[in-house]
Amino acid sequence: MEGRSWEDLPFDCLALIFSKLGLEDLLLGVSLVCKSFHGASMDPECWKILDFEDLDFSTNSKFIPKFKHEYHINAAVSFNSLLKLCSARSHGCATKLSVPSTNYSPVLPGLFLASTKCPGLKALSLPTLLQQDDKKLPELIGNWKELETLELKWKPISFLRIAEAIGANCPKFAELRLCGVIERRDAKAIVKNLPRLKRLEMTSSFMRREDLVVILEGCRELQAVDVSRSGGFDGDDELLKPFSARIKDFVSLDCKHTTPSKKIEPSSQQTFTPAGSMDCVAQPDEKLKEEVQPSQKSIFRASLCRRDSTLDR
Repeated sequence: MEGRSWEDLPFDCLALIFSKLGLEDLLLGVSLVCKSFHGASMDPECWKILDFEDLDFSTNSKFIPKFKHEYHINAAVSFNSLLKLCSARSHGCATKLSVPSTNYSPVLPGLFLASTKCPGLKALSLPTLLQQDDKKLPELIGNWKELETLELKWKPISFLRIAEAIGANCPKFAELRLCGVIERRDAKAIVKNLPRLKRLEMTSSFMRREDLVVILEGCRELQAVDVSRSGGFDGDDELLKPFSARIKDFVSLDCKHTTPSKKIEPSSQQTFTPAGSMDCVAQPDEKLKEEVQPSQKSIFRASLCRRDSTLDR
């Protein structure tokens, strides 16, 4: 008896296998093999995880030319245009969206699209955003009623409004991943709007011990906290030990109490330099001049300095 070929497998089996593949394999791999593979790869279950971070959108990308060739496209291909295609194939079933760093290109059109075409998102991961994208994000967050996890590679200027939107519209929200300068007002916003938070990650960030304590005291349902490689407090601080005993998974490795060169005030713009990388700046809304790539996170070791600009309250 001759063995069966892959293309003869039942549609459901093929769709289940293909649902484990990444977007590049779905777009340029199995969907181009044969008719049965193409049909199975169009199943909405294959498009529930829209992880664009593994796709190369750079000027030296090999993915973009190949995609344009296979799909006979002459127009420019961007994250926004690919998201339109992938969200259509998901038929509203997408549960996770990971937005890539797009070399200063706006991602707002794609986020607007996702807010309507992917209403069932449970997990959202965002890179450092351009000013115009940052300002509109709180308006979109409220459309994802099922949102449970949010990852912000760099704290947006609009973080306070984002926290408020999550608190008002996302009753199942349980996990926040955040990087940046965490101020007292950020800590208070987390406690006020996300009191039932289960998991919190603020690695490679800067925060005062007192501001971290505000969060740990206010979010009583926390089960996992990771503040590794952060500055502003010592990881083995005595005042943190009661929380490490209460919280099941509390990680504060390589945390150092760095002393700001000048007094930090809520109205100041904070600037500090990760080891081996360019300056990372928590930028004011009205004077956004440059963006920081998410990959530039590292151990924070330089001082904070005041700026004249004022962060939105």
